[in-house]
Amino acid sequence: LGYHAGPKVSEQGMIRLRDLVYRVHPLPPSLQVHIFDFGSLSVSVEKKYSSLIIQHMLKDVTKTIGEYEGLERFFTKLICRAQDF
Repeated sequence: LGYHAGPKVSEQGMIRLRDLVYRVHPLPPSLQVHIFDFGSLSVSVEKKYSSLIIQHMLKDVTKTIGEYEGLERFFTKLICRAQDF
């Protein structure tokens, strides 16, 4: 397994090793007991979390450029949209 860049796939549907950007090796069994799945945030919680971070970051920016109405909403929407995959 590995990540590849570009559509270079052989006739058999395999990706050539030389086209891989990096290789992914299996996790050793001794480390598997230390892996946890904490799930993911709901869309609404992720939006609130992003908004709080942006509010904090904009405190310094607004001191420099002044207040800009809608900036927080714009960046929150942008970040949430980027996470939509």
